Amino acid sequence: MRTKVTSVTSIINELESLMTFKILTQQDWKIFKNQFVALFPKFFIQLKLKNIHFTASEERLLALEYIHLNNREIANKLGISERSVIVSRHRLRKKIGAPKNLPILDFLKID
Repeated sequence: MRTKVTSVTSIINELESLMTFKILTQQDWKIFKNQFVALFPKFFIQLKLKNIHFTASEERLLALEYIHLNNREIANKLGISERSVIVSRHRLRKKIGAPKNLPILDFLKID
């Protein structure tokens, strides 16, 4: 039982680390992505299986949405404005044909 508690605590710590990590450079993205994949190994595989070419910034946006960050938190993490996040999400919705009333990850059926 102790191992299970330690494991859950470790996962929570890693998730908290992801949520506070800034992604300002390509190197930051590589570090973040490696930590993200360790926690959510199927996420990027599921994206690739959609047969949609996602840009690196679209992948970042989707990964940050996956950990339930809001626009302000995403903007802060990426060092961009909140408006830029909104515009990026709008362009991604348009690209994949996602309706406005459905979260993008739900539309893509990423779980």
